[in-house]
Amino acid sequence: MQNKEQQEQEQQTRKAKEKQLERLSQLRQQKLEQEEQEWASQQREQEEQERIKSQNKAIRQEQLRKAREQKEQQEIEQFKEEEKQRQEQEERKREFPLKKEEMN
Repeated sequence: MQNKEQQEQEQQTRKAKEKQLERLSQLRQQKLEQEEQEWASQQREQEEQERIKSQNKAIRQEQLRKAREQKEQQEIEQFKEEEKQRQEQEERKREFPLKKEEMN
């Protein structure tokens, strides 16, 4: 009888240890999965930050390009206006001596 009880107790102990090992294995697996999820989340966040950074850089470059184009266009318009005024002045100078001669 005592042998049978001892075997039964050993079997229960083995089963308890197996359950404990199984639970420990499950906990380790859950921890691994959680770490993988955290890593993946960090990767996604980093990729998103890089995408935003790249997008912002492209926007800044486009703004600078537009500003340069606008400045160039303003310089062209200013040059045209100055050239027009210069030509009008020359035209008046040519007309003025003629008017003087006409008056005499």
